[in-house]
Amino acid sequence: TGQASSANPALYYVAGTYGQTLSVSVTSAGNNASFRVYHPDATVALGANGLPIIAGPPLPNAGANDNAAAWIGSLPGPGKYLIVVGAKSGSTAYSLTVTLQ
Repeated sequence: TGQASSANPALYYVAGTYGQTLSVSVTSAGNNASFRVYHPDATVALGANGLPIIAGPPLPNAGANDNAAAWIGSLPGPGKYLIVVGAKSGSTAYSLTVTLQ
């Protein structure tokens, strides 16, 4: 569980390898939370305002325009996958569930 906003998302890393199945879901009041899952090639830098700037490819159907609340897929390779949880608008409390098999 945590708190995130559209401007200040929460970041999590999950280490996985080729062929493992990653399952991610997020719940929040009013379904206001969504997430993105990024390939291990993604980078995170701090902007001038102190907020994260993420560059790199998201996994299919788990990108910025997908507003994902649930996602399951096979990992394309080894590395640390970045999960970014944010609010669709304003801020929201959320519960994130991640499983790796």
